[in-house]
Amino acid sequence: VAPISGLFAVGFLFLSGILFNYFTKRKLAFWGKNLQLSERNRVKCVQEALESLKDIKLRSCEEYFIKRYQVDNSLAADYLQKNTWLQAAPRILIEILAIFAIMIIALGLLIKGSENLVPVLALFASAAFRIMPSYTRLITSLQYMQNSFVVFENIVALSQLKGEDR
Repeated sequence: VAPISGLFAVGFLFLSGILFNYFTKRKLAFWGKNLQLSERNRVKCVQEALESLKDIKLRSCEEYFIKRYQVDNSLAADYLQKNTWLQAAPRILIEILAIFAIMIIALGLLIKGSENLVPVLALFASAAFRIMPSYTRLITSLQYMQNSFVVFENIVALSQLKGEDR
C-alpha cells in the first residue's frame, strides 16, 4: 500500500526503542546492583539479629537493628520503585511514538495528495495496535535482563568460587 511510509514507521519505532534502551541501560544496571546490595544487607541484618537475639535484648540495642533494617528496606523500595517505573515507561513511550508516526505518515500522504488516506491510516493504526504489545514486551524483557545482570554475575562468581574449593 505505502511501502515508504511503512518502512519509515517501522524504522522510527525500532530506532526509538534502541535509543530508549541505550539511555536507560546504565541506570538499570546501577539500580539493579544497588537493589541487590540493599536486599543482601536486609537479609544480613535479619540474620545477625536472629543469631544474637539474646545479646541484643540484654544490651537493649534493638533500636540499632531496627533502624539499620529500615534504611536498607527503604533503599530497596526506592530502587524497586525506580525499576518498576522505568520498565513501565516503554509502553507509554511506544504508544506516543506510534501516534506521532501515524501523524507524520498522514501528513506525508496529505502533502503527496494521496486519495486513499483513510484506508492507509487504518492499516497502519491496526498494524500498530497488533505490533505494539509484542514490541513493548521485547523492550521490557531487555530492560529486565539488564537489571538482573548483576545477579547473574554474582551467581557466576559464586559458582567459580565453589569450583575452586573442590
